[in-house]
Amino acid sequence: HEFGLVLIAMLLLSERSWKHHFVLLIPSYVALVSAACSLRGARGAWIWALLAASAVWMSTTSGDLVRLFAGPDGAKLAQAYGAYLWAALCVAAAHGVALGGLDARPRTTVSAAARPLCFTTMTPTTR
Repeated sequence: HEFGLVLIAMLLLSERSWKHHFVLLIPSYVALVSAACSLRGARGAWIWALLAASAVWMSTTSGDLVRLFAGPDGAKLAQAYGAYLWAALCVAAAHGVALGGLDARPRTTVSAAARPLCFTTMTPTTR
C-alpha cells in the first residue's frame, strides 16, 4: 500500500501529470480490491466505498457517459473541476484505511525482544 501512495503522490505533486498518467492508479486498484476482499467489517466496507467513489469520479470524465446528464461539454467540465484529483484522493484514502488508519481497535504491543533494533530505546553509555 505504501507503493501505491508513492505513485499517487507522484501524480499529485508533479506539474507534468496529464490524464493519461493516471493509469498509475491501476496497481493501487488491484491492491485495494485484494485488501477489501480479505478485510471484513468496516474497513473492508470503507475501502469498497472509496473505490466506488473513485470510479464515479473517473467515469465523470467519459464523454459518452456524462453527455447523458451534463450535455456535450460535461466531461471537459469534470476534468476542469479536478475529477482525476478527487479520484486519486479517494484511492489514497482507501490506502490509508487498508493500512489501518480508520481502525478503532486498540493496537497490540510488541515485546522489546521482537522489535527491530531501530525501534528499541538506546541508552547513552557512560564513561
